[in-house]
Amino acid sequence: MIQGHLRSFVALTAILIGVGTTDQAMSVAYADLLYVSLTNDTVARFDVSSGVPATIQASRTTYATGLSVPTGLVFDQSGILYVANYGNGTIHKIPAGGGSSTVWVSGLGQPRGLAFDTAGNLYAANAAANAVWKIPASGTGVTQWATGLNGVTAVAFDGSGRLYAPNKLGNTVSRVGSSGGAFATWATGLSQPSGIALTASGNAFIPNSNTNVISLVTAGGGSASTWATGFSTPYGVALDDGGNLYVANGGNNTISKVNPSGTVLYSFSTGTDGPKFIAVVPEPSVPVIGFVAVAAAAGWASRRGRRVPTMRDRSHNA
Repeated sequence: MIQGHLRSFVALTAILIGVGTTDQAMSVAYADLLYVSLTNDTVARFDVSSGVPATIQASRTTYATGLSVPTGLVFDQSGILYVANYGNGTIHKIPAGGGSSTVWVSGLGQPRGLAFDTAGNLYAANAAANAVWKIPASGTGVTQWATGLNGVTAVAFDGSGRLYAPNKLGNTVSRVGSSGGAFATWATGLSQPSGIALTASGNAFIPNSNTNVISLVTAGGGSASTWATGFSTPYGVALDDGGNLYVANGGNNTISKVNPSGTVLYSFSTGTDGPKFIAVVPEPSVPVIGFVAVAAAAGWASRRGRRVPTMRDRSHNA
């Protein structure tokens, strides 16, 4: 017991002073929270820590309102949630803790998936323009960072700063270098890919909305292989720190949890509202020990609805 608390202390102290440790050393107890964009123009929050579908469904709270066909979701480092609105071509900001949204950027056509780079710039998949937009942290000076894509639905970065973009109309995934512009086909053999989640090692999980399967593409790219089956028009996907994948099923209004072996553990209902994209933000608990660093780190994250980060955060949901 004492050793476990000491491990948490070492890990959280390392976070505070910027020293890297292993994923295992950074493990802390927390309640997993899922943030889901829904077809009723809201973002809902679910507590999945129980692992019991009925309990998860009952935990639903409305986290954000005032949206217009919300799709992509991503948090910044201060706990502000950014939401792509496919319905009116905007990106909204939601304050830490949730509430009413405010327009941050407009005129984006049909934005879908979102992702931040390490410098704090936001990237948005733009289905109407077949492009990826780059948005500086100030929200001004929006530029087309990559063009010539084919129904791009989502975006995700790897640890080397390269961006991956599923092309729903082209049945491929494109990879764009860190400077933008030219892209190359990275993955093939897909069927209307609608989202992407990258692991720290660069493997990609890709939902195929036409065939209702999740494909796996290893870090080197190439032809996709079937990894998990039994979904219903899967759309957004997101990984948690345990390597479990959450899948938004637009066809039957559920969210499925899939373990690292590709086995569906359970699915829970989102009611009459269809899910689109998912952001996974586990909220840490505070170990009861006498170290200020542990309480400070966990409290900092908890106030913002964020988890204490791990080295696995080199990749995140798009």
